[in-house]
Amino acid sequence: DAELRDHLIGRIAHRLGRSLRVVDPAEADLDRRMTAAAEELVKRRVAAAVHSEGELPVLEVHTCPFPELVMAGQQRELCEMEEAMLSEAVGQSVHLHQCRLDGHEHCQFRPVDS
Repeated sequence: DAELRDHLIGRIAHRLGRSLRVVDPAEADLDRRMTAAAEELVKRRVAAAVHSEGELPVLEVHTCPFPELVMAGQQRELCEMEEAMLSEAVGQSVHLHQCRLDGHEHCQFRPVDS
């Protein structure tokens, strides 16, 4: 059911996000935390980079971190999981602003104003 699915996605995203978190959110600014998350993704063979758009950093993910699962057809759910995973990794909510599934070149995650 949908509630169980959301619960499982949340737990998996939390665990994966923690594994990507190499910078303590209390000790680094948002730009540094997002850059560190991108660097960890690259170490795991997921093409990612951070650039600034205005005053806020934007995380671009050029390849899906879950390619084996995408082939199984649960694509949008994986996008939700990636969004939650990256939010956990940087210690702040991020929003999927652009998505490869919608025809964009890459997925783009922007911080949500807190």
